[in-house]
Amino acid sequence: MYADSSNEVLGREAAVRLDRADPTGRFRDRFHLPAAPGGHDGVYLCGHSLGLQPRSVAARVEHELQRWAQRGIRAYFEEPTPWYPYHETVRPLRRHVAHRAASLRPG
Repeated sequence: MYADSSNEVLGREAAVRLDRADPTGRFRDRFHLPAAPGGHDGVYLCGHSLGLQPRSVAARVEHELQRWAQRGIRAYFEEPTPWYPYHETVRPLRRHVAHRAASLRPG
């Protein structure tokens, strides 16, 4: 049995139908989903963590590690992605993400 946001108990079919209708479901394949004990699909409900790891992150981190290895301190300031002013790059994106997240909330 499963419960919806009103705590009404639903059957498996209803829960699957709600999952299929979820507009964020199309992003599922973009993340690593750790298997539950026993190897089957798990449920990830840890809201105070970094969340699930995006599949694209390992290559991006490796790229920056290579820049650091090859350029040392110069990587802080050199294009194409200088680290020093990262806060200037992130600020507008952070605003966009917060606005988008608010628009996805039910109700």
